[in-house]
Amino acid sequence: MDGKKRFFNEELPIKMSMRGILVSNINPNTVLRCRDPAQQTEDQHPARVSLPFDKVIQIKEEIDIEVDEKPHFVTECENHSEVLVKAMKREKAFKERVKYHSMSAEEKRAYNQRRAERYRQQRDLEKQVLKKRVKEATEDELLLVAKIVQKRSHRAEMARMRYAKMTPQQKREHNQKRNKYYNLGSRVKKEPTDVE
Repeated sequence: MDGKKRFFNEELPIKMSMRGILVSNINPNTVLRCRDPAQQTEDQHPARVSLPFDKVIQIKEEIDIEVDEKPHFVTECENHSEVLVKAMKREKAFKERVKYHSMSAEEKRAYNQRRAERYRQQRDLEKQVLKKRVKEATEDELLLVAKIVQKRSHRAEMARMRYAKMTPQQKREHNQKRNKYYNLGSRVKKEPTDVE
């Protein structure tokens, strides 16, 4: 903690004469916030009454405090909130699955069409954003590009993990489907168009 500011340091004596932030002449890098004098008694901190201070800084002034690591309770709260968010997402996904399976065939077809259309629009938007030059892009578009790249890398990683978990038979079937899809796409590109 050398050279860093600290609040409420119990080791150093402070004068309890007024409210404010007092800078000690013992260590100028140590900042002490004065508490209410009514709550403090001399027998609790006898040495605090006698020592003089260099200057008094008002509380309204902003002071940056460097912290090496987050306090334990803050980390616990963040972990707890992450767990809650994940649980809520799981519950939402479960409800969506139940809702989908309770639909009739026509409702499922309409739902799938709407979903496919949303994905198509999203993909077209991503293509347009990725086609732009970096010099011409705005900050929002650059942030969107970063999100797209992150999403694609995450999807690729998940696909690699799924493939690694497959049995040899499942891998063969997966590769056949993939090759069929790629071959179909290349055939469509190679077919000549009848233009006269």
